[in-house]
Amino acid sequence: MRYRLRTLLIVVGLSPIALAALAPSFLTLPLRDSDKVDAARSLVAWFLENRPIPGSNAEFGDAKWMRDNKSFLVVCDFVPAGTRISDDARVRVVGRDEFDRAVKNPDFPSTAYIELLFKTDSRQLLVVEASNYHGSLAAQGYRFEFRRKVWGLRAWGKLLWCS
Repeated sequence: MRYRLRTLLIVVGLSPIALAALAPSFLTLPLRDSDKVDAARSLVAWFLENRPIPGSNAEFGDAKWMRDNKSFLVVCDFVPAGTRISDDARVRVVGRDEFDRAVKNPDFPSTAYIELLFKTDSRQLLVVEASNYHGSLAAQGYRFEFRRKVWGLRAWGKLLWCS
């Protein structure tokens, strides 16, 4: 009897420590103003270099084909105009009208087109639909959900469509 009681007390006593260690994994913090720009930068780097997005295991299989492109036109409606979302000199952020005109008459051998669409307006969740077009039959669309955790911005992504 004493052995069982002692074991029970040890387990009950250690439970709060285990819960405290796991709590940051479940805690979602309010998004910061800079999180939208960070999300856009992460997505562009993921498309261009297949750089992992923190928290997401989604892979962009066509990144090896993107390296050969001479330019990238990016439309991103949720970051302020003039904001740099990539250090790559080939990336040019354009407005919606210019992007739509360019996609209607694409220059696929040398240009890839990346579209980042803002889908939610929440204090704790940023949903972005990211699409890329880099050939007449080479395009994909993804949905990413970004949340701020104790250790930074984390994303979960999935493929929506592919052509």
